[in-house]
Amino acid sequence: MENFTFPTLPYQRPDFEALRRDIAGTIKALEAAGSYGEFRQLLLDFDQRSCQLDSMVSICHIRHTLDTADSFYSGEWSYIIQRLPEVSGDLVEFGNAVAASPYRPQLEQELGSQYFASIDLARRMY
Repeated sequence: MENFTFPTLPYQRPDFEALRRDIAGTIKALEAAGSYGEFRQLLLDFDQRSCQLDSMVSICHIRHTLDTADSFYSGEWSYIIQRLPEVSGDLVEFGNAVAASPYRPQLEQELGSQYFASIDLARRMY
């Protein structure tokens, strides 16, 4: 994006049902991956898609915080905080699938141990 400002960033309500289907499908694909390259690409592709959720949550949270009287973003924020716990469990399952993968040593070498430390923390939280 060139010369963007925060107010011009588009917001779209996260589709939590689609995300949950995506997580489940990606877990199955990760478990069936026949090579490290395939596994890695599935992981990177999912990461790109999940960044969209993170962006929408951040945009909504900031806009709601800036103007708590804005009924649209108040409603959106309420919706998000009600739905996020559902997805959190699915994301823990996703992390478990990644951590249990036979490709973990290669992932750890490429991504570092911090990636798996964050998975372990998420397991303890949920």
